[in-house]
Amino acid sequence: MPMTMSTTPTLQNRRIKEYCGIVVGEAMFHKSGMYPPADKEVARSVRATAMEEMEKSARDMRADAVVGVSFDYEILSEEGGSINTMMVTVSGTAVKTADISQGMGG
Repeated sequence: MPMTMSTTPTLQNRRIKEYCGIVVGEAMFHKSGMYPPADKEVARSVRATAMEEMEKSARDMRADAVVGVSFDYEILSEEGGSINTMMVTVSGTAVKTADISQGMGG
C-alpha cells in the first residue's frame, strides 16, 4: 500500500498520534544535452527515486505517513548553459496516524 505523503503539516481525516522523526531521500542524475525539454521525464524519475528513498526511511521507522514534505533541486554541474548534474532532495516528518473516528485512544 502506498504511503500517504503531504506537503501540509496535517492530514485530512487523520490525526497524528506519534512523530517518528525527519526522513530524507536523495537522488542524482547526470546528463548531457539540453534541459529541460528533453529531460522532463528524467527529472520526474529522479524525483520519484528520491521519494521512494524517503518512504523507505519512514517505513523503517514504522511510520504510515510523511507530512511537511518539501523538495529541493540543486545544480551541481553546469556547462555552457546546460545542466550536467542535478541532485533532488526530498524531506519530511515521518508520523504514525490514526483515523479521526478512532478517537483519542486509537
